[in-house]
Amino acid sequence: MTRTRTTLAALPLAAALLLSACSSSAEIEADQQAGSSDAAAAQPLTVDTSAAQSDRVSTDVDPAAAALVPGAIAADGKLTVGVVGAGEPPLAFLADDNSTVVGSEVDIASLVAESLGLELDVRNISWE
Repeated sequence: MTRTRTTLAALPLAAALLLSACSSSAEIEADQQAGSSDAAAAQPLTVDTSAAQSDRVSTDVDPAAAALVPGAIAADGKLTVGVVGAGEPPLAFLADDNSTVVGSEVDIASLVAESLGLELDVRNISWE
């Protein structure tokens, strides 16, 4: 019986010790901000939502992949991709001009078209 009572008495003490070792998320965030001496780290992220997308990722043509493009598509020279432009960032959404679809889906389609040596033709479609 004494062993059980000792164990039961020790459980709250062990729980208190474990909980006192935990830090709150506010404390962790404050420590990270205090430890960051880089002024740029405090700057907010800016995202280019213009229709031009001047900082869009790009790639080079892959001749081996371009050679595999079917003749009818290669003759047209375009890769047409339908994207739901009324979606949510970051996947696909309308740019600042309210008509050009931008987002990660368009970025991926652009990389595929470039690697195949084709021009990208993005079509804004509805979900249905």
